[in-house]
Amino acid sequence: MPYHNFREYVERLKETGDLVVVDRQVSTDMEMSVITRRNCQRQGPAQLFTDIKGYPGWDVVMTPIGTWRRYAISLEMDPDSHFNDIMAEYNKRKENPIKPVLVKNAPCQENVITGDNIDLFSFPVPSEGHAGLDSRQARNIGTWNSAICKDPDSGWVNYGNYRSMILDKTSTTVFTSPAQHIGMMYYEKYKPAGKPMPFAIAIGGSPLTGLIASTSLPAGVSEPDIIGALQKEPLELVKCTSIDLEVPANSEIVLEGELSVDEPLADEGPSTNYAGYRSKLFFKHPIFKVKTITHRNNPLFISSILGLPVCESTIVAGMGMSSEYLRILKENGLPVTSVYVPPEGGLHIVVVATKTPYPNIASRIGATILGHKMGALSTKVVVVNDDIDITNLNEWFHAFCTRLDPAEDIAVNKHAFNYPYGTSYLGPEQRVSGDGSNVVFDATIPHSWKPEETPYRHSWDNPNIYTPEVIEKVRNNWDKYGFEK
Repeated sequence: MPYHNFREYVERLKETGDLVVVDRQVSTDMEMSVITRRNCQRQGPAQLFTDIKGYPGWDVVMTPIGTWRRYAISLEMDPDSHFNDIMAEYNKRKENPIKPVLVKNAPCQENVITGDNIDLFSFPVPSEGHAGLDSRQARNIGTWNSAICKDPDSGWVNYGNYRSMILDKTSTTVFTSPAQHIGMMYYEKYKPAGKPMPFAIAIGGSPLTGLIASTSLPAGVSEPDIIGALQKEPLELVKCTSIDLEVPANSEIVLEGELSVDEPLADEGPSTNYAGYRSKLFFKHPIFKVKTITHRNNPLFISSILGLPVCESTIVAGMGMSSEYLRILKENGLPVTSVYVPPEGGLHIVVVATKTPYPNIASRIGATILGHKMGALSTKVVVVNDDIDITNLNEWFHAFCTRLDPAEDIAVNKHAFNYPYGTSYLGPEQRVSGDGSNVVFDATIPHSWKPEETPYRHSWDNPNIYTPEVIEKVRNNWDKYGFEK
């Protein structure tokens, strides 16, 4: 059965041992963020904070999907599922979109707050660690959410996960990059027309709403349809109370309002990007004017704190990117067997396993990936043979170090577009223009080598070195030798 709300998902995490309940009192003023970041860097469980200083009665869930185990659990799969199995299931379900259904009464509208009663500071939003700033600054209320907007011409509704920093009781900034769908709508349509952009932030609901909102899908694809596909039943939506948008009915909290087109862009930051680096600069982004807040009774607040991998951004986006790269490589007839965007790499690198039926296959694979719009993020492509488990860092890094000829197997492309907001190696001017580079590493065994000229990888389970019977005997008796199975 799918999770109909975030609370059911939390209970499942408790059952599987993938959530720790923190009942010691903690502060939103950096303490929760430091706990969360240390836990992420240790690849620990999700956290449920139940005693938050200054916010009696509130519970906060942090890092809801920060490991492949929790990604599997969100899809109701075995927590120990291999990445390849998770991606296969994700791809299979995604091929069968299910339209959402509209309901009249929704849990997310059990409470409606308007006018002078709106106070964004009433929510237990963690400060992200700007030591020396006012304690009310650096609080991003939108970090694990569905940020919802609509194309004024086509009616296409986009779900994204866009950072939203609280400015005052009734307004936030919204990270609005011109390269993202929200930015295309805002800067190309709403702002030129002088019309404020209806906008909603929905926090909570099925874990798959936040997951898909954080996944890069092509323009025009309906995220609610894909959420329905992943949960195998229609997503329930409800009309907002004050704007012309619909939001997931089982959300915990919904902020309704508009992105201003009249007011000057506001300072946002300093902030951390998906690659794990904290900028020392402020960026300019539109102001979100909140008209109405609706929420469930006793709502949960859900948050994610970006930082060094591994965390939500590199897990969730990594799955979406791996899936999309596999799709386009297959569509181009390339004999790839698997694709992996390692979360440890901050989305900057993609590893591909392939058969090598002809020479220079790595260059074709690299060109296909780097020619995709997401190639502006993952600017490093490593291609290995399909005898390598690319989800195992030890295996593909060994192949990278031992099969790559530095003089022959590295192809650097200069003056390639790099995504400016997350590419930490770009200089100040390049961060504006995106003028960077990319590279393809060919760590495959040369096609010209004959079988007898190719050495074996000496692994315990290589049947070219040890007999299959002995390998199977050792595998089956591993715990009997005294090792953990």
